[in-house]
Amino acid sequence: MKTSGVITAVHRDSKRKKVYLIDLDNEFAFEVHEEVFIKYHLMKGTEVDSNFYAEVLRADQENRAYLAAINYLSYRPRSSMEVERYLVGKEFSSELAESMVEKCTQEGYLNDELFAKKWVEERLRLKPRGTYMLKMELKQKGIAPSLIEKVLGRIAYEQELDVARSLLRGKVARKTGPIDQKTEHKLLQFLLRKGFSHSLVQQVRNEWRLENWTEEEEEL
Repeated sequence: MKTSGVITAVHRDSKRKKVYLIDLDNEFAFEVHEEVFIKYHLMKGTEVDSNFYAEVLRADQENRAYLAAINYLSYRPRSSMEVERYLVGKEFSSELAESMVEKCTQEGYLNDELFAKKWVEERLRLKPRGTYMLKMELKQKGIAPSLIEKVLGRIAYEQELDVARSLLRGKVARKTGPIDQKTEHKLLQFLLRKGFSHSLVQQVRNEWRLENWTEEEEEL
């Protein structure tokens, strides 16, 4: 494929409306996105040397990675790590992926602290769980430990306690018959699996015993 010469023809791709096909010396040489086409004035008659060719292709690759990142972010908020992994999965280099994450962060499209805050809010609203599980989820999303502690630190103990109480009430409401020791154990294990601390689960258990259960049970 030619890397230098004179642009002899420019064609707009029939299926990809913002992609232009460039011929050098009557031979197809490369394609670029519309933004790169305009930026570098790739009109018929323009002379292209190997350095200019490399610069244009590098700019086009960066533009494609940027557009891919913006499109990925348009569906829902993402963490920086999610965007970087997505771009690498699209066969962009890790260096370019990192660069696009930095660019998206600078432009306000990416904000890991805001992402973590919204993630926790949505989880507590739609899929209630304890801070331990939330911490693990945010860690899997690549959120920095300092940001995780900052975001989860805003959840008051009483708020987390209310979430656990609500989950337990919902489970109990679907049970038929008395709450025996075996059933109680399963209910409390359910809360532990949801990421609530052992001490918090004990407190919820004690409250429920006072309200609903008369038999003395062994400590959890």
